[in-house]
Amino acid sequence: MLTQSQISPSLRAGDLCHQVSFSRGSATQDTSGQPLNTWTPYLTTRARVENLSGQQLYQADAFTAQAVWRITLRFHPGIAAGDRCFFGAHVYIVQIVNNRLERNRVLDLTCIELQGAS
Repeated sequence: MLTQSQISPSLRAGDLCHQVSFSRGSATQDTSGQPLNTWTPYLTTRARVENLSGQQLYQADAFTAQAVWRITLRFHPGIAAGDRCFFGAHVYIVQIVNNRLERNRVLDLTCIELQGAS
């Protein structure tokens, strides 16, 4: 069953209690011609950050943890899948951008936490 906050096209200001920033990656070359990935910040805003699920996966002969998060914020047209979201020491990769009810008021982002990032 959906809660009122999941179907409402608006947010209460008190729900947005975390400060997050977003960066977009770009590929350039260093002086010796080697590829260099840089992350350029483009937005700092208030959001609600909540954990949806977590699991432990066995990959490449080792266990790794994967956590799925939802980040809810006021509408911003520039956010896209593949961008990175920074919250404190956490780094998230945006997987899905959902414009709630297509009303251009609220975005629900589904993200995966980048483990071991600094």
